[in-house]
Amino acid sequence: MGLLILVPVTFATVFFGQVHQGRVVNKWTSSGKNGPYYQIQYEYEVGGRQRVDERSCSAQRYDQMGDVSAGRSSQPIEVRTLNLLGREYKETFLPGESHWAPIRWIAWPALVWNAFLSVFLWILFVDPWRKKRLVRWGQPVVGRIFQKHIRHSRSDTYYLHCAFDHPGIGPRQVEISVQTHLYDLAIEGELVTMLCYPLRKRPVTIYEYGDFECR
Repeated sequence: MGLLILVPVTFATVFFGQVHQGRVVNKWTSSGKNGPYYQIQYEYEVGGRQRVDERSCSAQRYDQMGDVSAGRSSQPIEVRTLNLLGREYKETFLPGESHWAPIRWIAWPALVWNAFLSVFLWILFVDPWRKKRLVRWGQPVVGRIFQKHIRHSRSDTYYLHCAFDHPGIGPRQVEISVQTHLYDLAIEGELVTMLCYPLRKRPVTIYEYGDFECR
């Protein structure tokens, strides 16, 4: 959630933040596993107060700055700040840098990380919630198990194939995964209670072999 919130905050800082003129006052390199890191120190003024901060940059832009000794910078920099709920957000741009760069840097990790976590969110919360609602509010119809099969992988998945007349849609055949011990109890040709919503293909479950029951 924090990463997702930072995307619009970064956008607002970049395009609607207050613009300040800054200047590089120092620069240096440090060694790392992947080669040298290029760092700069810069200062800018906000509300009559002088502020100093640091950031990294590319080797090309580092060389373009030239000599910054004695607090002199060959090129000015742009600092954009946004005060939101008492907290200041800041983005710094060297000459020639795209204003979209910081947005891309935060947007991609936010999308990738949340896409990854959404799988677990669906498995642990959304899917059980949908099944629980289906047991409570779904329409029961008679169905028949016509096939059982196991999909072999690192963790085997057990499926029951059922045929039933779906309200508002017509005859349907569905494949539903069930727990191992319930799979062993199921019998091909057995009549079961299918739960579904009229005119909606999903979700569908088998009441007798589902994870929830009515009380």
